[in-house]
Amino acid sequence: MLSGINVDFSIKGDYTKLNPPIFYEIMNLHNTILIPKNLLSNFNINIGDQIIIIDQTTQKKYTQTVVINCGDINLGYQNYYYFYIANGLKIKNGHSYSIILNDITIPLSLTINMQSSAKLIIGLLILSDNYKYEFNIKENIILNIDTKQYKLSIIDILNKFNYYAANKNTTIVNILDNKNFNSIQAINSDGIYSNKFIRPLYRQNFPLGSISIDIDGVSDNIEYQIYLNNSGYLVNSKKITIQNLQSGQYSIKIIDRNGPVLITKLNNNSWNKDCFEINIPQIQPNIIDKYNIPQLPQFYEKTQPKPGFGNLMINLDSTIPIQITGPNNFTYNSNTGYVVLNDMICGDYIIKQQNLTKTARVHTNDTTYVHNV
Repeated sequence: MLSGINVDFSIKGDYTKLNPPIFYEIMNLHNTILIPKNLLSNFNINIGDQIIIIDQTTQKKYTQTVVINCGDINLGYQNYYYFYIANGLKIKNGHSYSIILNDITIPLSLTINMQSSAKLIIGLLILSDNYKYEFNIKENIILNIDTKQYKLSIIDILNKFNYYAANKNTTIVNILDNKNFNSIQAINSDGIYSNKFIRPLYRQNFPLGSISIDIDGVSDNIEYQIYLNNSGYLVNSKKITIQNLQSGQYSIKIIDRNGPVLITKLNNNSWNKDCFEINIPQIQPNIIDKYNIPQLPQFYEKTQPKPGFGNLMINLDSTIPIQITGPNNFTYNSNTGYVVLNDMICGDYIIKQQNLTKTARVHTNDTTYVHNV
């Protein structure tokens, strides 16, 4: 039992309001087949194979190609063999579907349930353009269906050309994993025709808040829990950092097997309570106005240049004009040294600001940065 501990903590604010992420609509394409493992002995399905899906209502057949990945998976305590298909199907309301494998017709369920049946679901989230730069495989995403929100882990993310939209890049967000089971159920519920959107949990360099806790008076080999409001974190060391915290008030308790532990000192001040409160501040765009510091320039949203072009981002003194010259007699004058030029011809550009001259080479499908450092 922990008889009394000293706690030091530090917090970081929630920066997401400075450059908030935006939602992208998910294409309503069913693109994943689940075959119960007990049926699999009759079939051999690999990447590159073609399969037939039949609309039983109209008797129309759709040829699909097995793409990206296939293998074994457990979802909701059921074992399946999964594979992804392209170009995917837009399901029609009230219609039923089956898959034809080796001349055997197998009915397909369109929802995720506990029954061991073959299924046609949305297991990949398909976005209608190249948005890969917005997401990080190490970070979670937010799913929005009819104003209800779910947190999802990204299993993988990639771009594919001509897979799910003709002659176009699409972003493919893979979420097929049992830890996303409840969200996958929601995506493939009876309301499969509702609009669905996703966004990053936060944009890179504009993270949610966090708290770092350092505890004196515990052994590294004793397990205990830190409760942040109603969320518990199992800990067996003296230090823990809890990330991805939205702005707001949090109550913190440290609990061992006998219950809440008395905190005798908090940040080197006498405390003698079993909990303490913290506030994760919301960092606002105008927070520096309180200190009479000049306002930072507006943050530019990062965009991907068109094929064959590049972007040029200049971060010089924002209060002094600049002149930019480049290929094909290009000339651009700006009254600020903080500017982004999208879809530029590739080549060398010269940036002049008073006595300062910088040269930048813009590369195809990349963003070139020019700054004071």
